[in-house]
Amino acid sequence: MKNTKRCWFFVWLLALVQVAPAQEDPATSPLREQALVPAALAAPRIVGPLDDGTPVPAVPKPTLPPAEITTQLVFREGNHMLTVERVRPSADTVRSLRARLAAVQAASQAAAGAPPVDAADPVGQDPQVSGEVPRRMFLVPLSVEVYDHRVSVVRWWQQGEGGGSTATQASRPAVAGNAGQDPEQEAGPPGEYEVVSNIDWNVFCGVTAIEAGDCEYAFIVSLGNTDTGTPTAAGPAAVPDHPPLPADGPGFVVSKGDATNAGALAFMRAMHEVYRTDSQRLLEAYASRERNRMEQEAWLKAHPPQPKNETLRYTTWTEPTAAAAPARQPEAGNPP
Repeated sequence: MKNTKRCWFFVWLLALVQVAPAQEDPATSPLREQALVPAALAAPRIVGPLDDGTPVPAVPKPTLPPAEITTQLVFREGNHMLTVERVRPSADTVRSLRARLAAVQAASQAAAGAPPVDAADPVGQDPQVSGEVPRRMFLVPLSVEVYDHRVSVVRWWQQGEGGGSTATQASRPAVAGNAGQDPEQEAGPPGEYEVVSNIDWNVFCGVTAIEAGDCEYAFIVSLGNTDTGTPTAAGPAAVPDHPPLPADGPGFVVSKGDATNAGALAFMRAMHEVYRTDSQRLLEAYASRERNRMEQEAWLKAHPPQPKNETLRYTTWTEPTAAAAPARQPEAGNPP
């Protein structure tokens, strides 16, 4: 009876081994990157508020407090007058400046006395971010020309990993098996890139940053619009020649640069994925910005701003130092 039970036990164990899924190598598994980043951060998304063009309330003009004026310059142009005054710092100003100076000095001294950061775990030592997913930050300046609000030509200079033009790396601990094996992080040599997109990039003017995986891309866009139906001084405008664009959703084609460089194009793919998942909100915000812009232009046309006299004040202050020791008098027969 004991032998029968033992036999069935080995049969059950053998079946379990055969049906159990094999463990994938983390370094070669296609799901490796998803394992490194929580699901909440895996999909590209907009970071921060989406600007819809709502006018910002005017800041009330402050009243200048009484001050001792040491220098005054007056500039006149037509009926407009600008007065620049240098004033002696008040006691309150001096106290505030001294407090700021003391805070900066204390922070500098604290940083100088801080223990060295462990290169193997630079994030774990920081209690403010310990336990959070380490993030890499990239700044991407873009030049965009939109044709007829349907085709956009996007240009940038690729330098460094992650698809950013200028990369400011945040602290990021090394991950075993990560280096040199992820095409998303292999950006290749620097160079100029240009893509033609089937998205009207005007919709992205209300976005300042996006998040994709463990990367956050902040971008600055220099954008222009071209209407091919309006003649220009250089002749009729036309959309630059390009390969066929995707017709089944947001997409782009590479017209300059290495189209096989996944790392250099990671940011561009993330932008198109953001449009795919959040196009309704992007389009609504763009329509709101355009509506507010036209209303503001109409109001300024009906109420042209009138020049007003303005006064600018500034002050200078230097923390007094200990009196310098008197200069040594030369001894008789010796040069000073």
